[in-house]
Amino acid sequence: MTAFIPPCRTTSGKLAVQFRTTRFRPVHPAWPRLKPPPRLPGEDVMTLPENITTWRDARYDVPVSRQLERYNELAARNESARARVELVARGIYDPDRHGAEDRPPLTVAEHIELLALAECIARTVRHPANVHHALLAGATWADIALAVGSDEHAVRRDYRQWADDQHDLNRHHPHLGMTADEYAAATARVARSTTDA
Repeated sequence: MTAFIPPCRTTSGKLAVQFRTTRFRPVHPAWPRLKPPPRLPGEDVMTLPENITTWRDARYDVPVSRQLERYNELAARNESARARVELVARGIYDPDRHGAEDRPPLTVAEHIELLALAECIARTVRHPANVHHALLAGATWADIALAVGSDEHAVRRDYRQWADDQHDLNRHHPHLGMTADEYAAATARVARSTTDA
């Protein structure tokens, strides 16, 4: 299994993205790790709730990077513990090579937290507003459907539903959502054919 690790800064200050295969290579304390970028002066430290049992508990107001940090921590521990069990079962476990430290399995609560975090992250990064911004930038429905692995009808339908919700939000909270003019423009985009885009 390949685990994604959030972008970190190297010693030269550049951002780097890591992917680590963890199936038969448990995370070892001696492996070099990139340090996360330092927080800016005055930056708020947002923390996740202690008990996460649903994707809503993961909190939208916490940056997705923090959610990914916790997700990757749990996922790495899970894969490391499972790898230890499999190596022992196959009779090839070597403490010198694979590490002798204890690697307990995740608790039931931690497995639920892992699932909830994954769902919250997916919903955050797959936000319909990204489609809206792409359309405003000039992307076509065909471009968007290809990018997300869907069809034009589905992406138009989902965008229209999002626009309806945003306009409804604006009617109750005028400082949020889509104004009447913005909503009219959004519905016009939905009705526009690909050849007109």
